[in-house]
Amino acid sequence: MAENGVAGMSSTLVRAALEKRYQAPEWALLFEVPSGLGRSYGRSADALAMNLFESRGFRVEGIEIKVSRGDWLRELRDPEKSVPVQRYCDHWWIASTPDIVHEGELPPTWGLLELKGGCLRVRTKAPKLTAASLDANFVAGMVRRANQKAEAELRKRIEDATRELRARTADDLERRVKERTRELQHRAEQIASIEEICGPISEWEDASAIANAIQAVRNAHLFDSWSGLEKLARDIRQIGDRIEAVCRAAAADVDSEAA
Repeated sequence: MAENGVAGMSSTLVRAALEKRYQAPEWALLFEVPSGLGRSYGRSADALAMNLFESRGFRVEGIEIKVSRGDWLRELRDPEKSVPVQRYCDHWWIASTPDIVHEGELPPTWGLLELKGGCLRVRTKAPKLTAASLDANFVAGMVRRANQKAEAELRKRIEDATRELRARTADDLERRVKERTRELQHRAEQIASIEEICGPISEWEDASAIANAIQAVRNAHLFDSWSGLEKLARDIRQIGDRIEAVCRAAAADVDSEAA
């Protein structure tokens, strides 16, 4: 089980290195390419790269991935199994991790790419092969694989976008909940302060009158600053002075009439 896990990880690294080697726009790289469709299907190549530049002759390179010694030895015992795809290729490669292919084991028509530092290095150059013309059935298999790759990439982009949207929505919802919670807590504290002075709101006999009184005080801005309280005290003193003046005048009138 552990060996399978290591091989799977190594295969993933080799695939990633192939994507580095065969990059767009110069190359189109497909994995698991069949030799044809329907009854013509026989074998498949682990990877197939087609050059898309006319100046490079639109060459086709086939690749078999080997990440275990046992898998490589099985390939050597039946090298003809690669022929259904290899016959369309200008070059045929083995892409492997180190120490899989030993000296002198590689068939003369194959090249060897070895993984080192995340990249594939040419250990044995693949000779130029005489490639057969691409027939419709083989091209159909390539197109189907390309379409499957495009669909998989589209699904991944949709899934990634959906996850990102859900994450943003969750973050936004959490932010709004926190803001609303803080607002409600502030209101609860304000109500508690009022009830501490005026008693529980549920026991108020004329809640609207008290609310109007509070609103009147707020509209007068009496508690906005100390200046508001000072103004209130000054206005009260002025009213008192006026009342005293009126009282003195009234007393003087009464005294003059009595005289």
